[in-house]
Amino acid sequence: MKHLLTFISFFIVVSLTTPHFVFADEQAQAAEIDLFIKSRPTKIHRSPDFAEVEAWYDSGSMTVTVEGCELKDTFIYIMSPDGLIFAQTSCYFGITPGTCTIDAPSLSGKYWLVIDSPTLYAEGAFLIN
Repeated sequence: MKHLLTFISFFIVVSLTTPHFVFADEQAQAAEIDLFIKSRPTKIHRSPDFAEVEAWYDSGSMTVTVEGCELKDTFIYIMSPDGLIFAQTSCYFGITPGTCTIDAPSLSGKYWLVIDSPTLYAEGAFLIN
C-alpha cells in the first residue's frame, strides 16, 4: 500500500510540473523580430496608430508568424541580405487582429522579414542558427 501511495504521489507531481516545463521550453524557442515600421498615407483620415504589426521567429517549428490589424491586403516575404527571396505569402488583416505564418529558411544565417501593406511598410532582421 505504501508503494502505491508513493507511486500515485510521484505521478501527481510529474503531471503537475511537466506542462510547466513544456510551456517554458516553447517560450524559449520564440524570438520576437524587431520591426522598423514606416506608415503610409491613406485616403481615410485617421491616425496610423490603428494599423499594428508584430512578428516573431519560432525555431521549434521553423516558422515566422506575423500578427497584424488594419493592414488590409499584405504581402509578406523573407529574403537574404543578397536580396534572394526564400519564402513569400499574402494575407488579409482586417479590423480584428489576425495571424499569418510563413515557413522560415532551413539554412542558418541572417534574414530580413518584409511586410508590405497599403497602410504600412515594415522590415526586420532575424537570425537562424
